[in-house]
Amino acid sequence: MNFLPKYEKANLRVMSANLLFDATAPDREGKILENIAYYRPDIIGFQEINKFYHQSFIPKLEATGYKFVSAAPDPEHRRESELRSLSAKYPANNYFPIAYRADRFEEVESAFVMYTSTYTYTKGMTAAVLRERESGKLIGHINTHAALILGSYKLEGMSDRVDGAVWRADNARQMLEEKKAINEKYGDIPFFFTGDFNGGEEEEYYRTITSGGMLNSKYAAKVCASIGQFTFHPVIGTLPDNSRSPIDHIFVSPDVTVWVHSIETRQEVLDTSDHCMIYADVSI
Repeated sequence: MNFLPKYEKANLRVMSANLLFDATAPDREGKILENIAYYRPDIIGFQEINKFYHQSFIPKLEATGYKFVSAAPDPEHRRESELRSLSAKYPANNYFPIAYRADRFEEVESAFVMYTSTYTYTKGMTAAVLRERESGKLIGHINTHAALILGSYKLEGMSDRVDGAVWRADNARQMLEEKKAINEKYGDIPFFFTGDFNGGEEEEYYRTITSGGMLNSKYAAKVCASIGQFTFHPVIGTLPDNSRSPIDHIFVSPDVTVWVHSIETRQEVLDTSDHCMIYADVSI
């Protein structure tokens, strides 16, 4: 099968992919695996990894050379922030795991966190520290699926535009707190934030992350970037409405050199989910 090489000066490809957990997942699984084989990312932050994906997709992806970090929900040892969560339920699966090429990296540690500000247990972050096997270099990665308020939640007097944006800003602050803890333990290692942030660049969460020292790989890219391209398309197989700001992002720490940022709109990608896959070719 053909694959897309990294940009010539890059030594790492990072990807974010929301796979959509609906009834069509079994029909789309093969296409998702084909796309990952085509892009060959070194590290992937996933969103919407439900029970089906855990039982079927993850074993198949691991058979191709990937490994998932060990972070998982632990109902017996929930963080204090999780105990304060607005979600009445606690998940049985990690809906937002991180995967990495097992021949290149190994896990040092990882953590699962359900957000305090979320109405559903499918929103939170996975934080991980990985070690490059050959060089011993460490990298940090936090992958997220941020809060959202839908009409079906029936939260009277609340809207996603106002109240959801407040929740997402709080999610961003939790991400930065987790990053700070990792940096205090491991130093200023190269760092990545990936995920479906469920809000555009005009929101407070975005300003929180960028004022916290992380750079949007789209604007940091030295060669090319998907400027003006949206990432969500509610009808699988169709192009996104580019009148909106993207909600899926890859942020990097300033010590990471970004060469290429791409929101993929190949038909093969549009057919796999209601979110475009996004990747960044970087040097660490």
